Amino acid sequence: MSLLGYGQTKDTIYLKANHIVINGQVFNELKSGVKEGYWIQYEFIPFAKEEGGPWHGHKRWGYYSVDTIYRPLQEGEFSGIKNVIANDSTIRDNGWKSYNYEAEIIIDYILPSQYYIESKGNYKNGKKIGLWEYYNQEGKLIRTEKND
Repeated sequence: MSLLGYGQTKDTIYLKANHIVINGQVFNELKSGVKEGYWIQYEFIPFAKEEGGPWHGHKRWGYYSVDTIYRPLQEGEFSGIKNVIANDSTIRDNGWKSYNYEAEIIIDYILPSQYYIESKGNYKNGKKIGLWEYYNQEGKLIRTEKND
């Protein structure tokens, strides 16, 4: 198997319990908790968290915050599931009603626009072997490293 060529169009990363899948190929396998085979280190490209508030309107005041959590799904979950952390409202003495809404959305994939490949290479028995390549956020090769 060859490493994903950076010149190829990046594809969505699918997060699985013990590996990831990119362009239909399996990477980042953990075998009995040990890194083995092809490995792609990726970094998120920062993007804004969905957040609002404080906002106010006719005798109302509120705040909301939604975090996106990227991880493999657990049994009974589906991608896009929303875990509500807080959802409450209170009527104040002055008649104003305040709202607070906090949630997290679980996603088991990372879109191509949300990451870049930082490095790629092979592991054997949990140790880096062979040639490793390192890239910047624009995809330019910045250095290579030879491992025994």
